[in-house]
Parts: sequence; structure tokens; C-alpha cells
Amino acid sequence: MFQNFLTHVKEKVVFTAGKQELIKTYFIPKKLRKQQYMLQKGEACKYFVCKESSLLRSYNLDDKS
Repeated sequence: MFQNFLTHVKEKVVFTAGKQELIKTYFIPKKLRKQQYMLQKGEACKYFVCKESSLLRSYNLDDKS
């Protein structure tokens, strides 16, 4: 996953090999199963998410429903 992201970013920015390894330490691969939530109600989002494949759906519920 990281390699796809890095290839895209390298079109705009030049990194040394050392910087690439440093950036890689900030990425944590995570797999979500079908119907699995990334966040539950009341949780704060702590991460920036990059999707490699498939789709994510986002929705909000209000008190009027």
C-alpha cells in the first residue's frame, strides 16, 4: 500500500531514500472487513486514511430521524 502512495507523491516531490523510510514509519496498514466500521459513534478520528482499493461509505445520523 505504501509503495502506491509513495509513487503518486514522488510525481510532485523528490525524497531521499532516508526520508522515504522515515515517512513509511508513519503509515499503519489496516484491513477492514466488509460491513466493518472505521469509527463508532462518539469516537474521535485520529488518523488520515488512504484507501488502496474498494470503497468507503460515510453517513451521519441526526436526532430528527
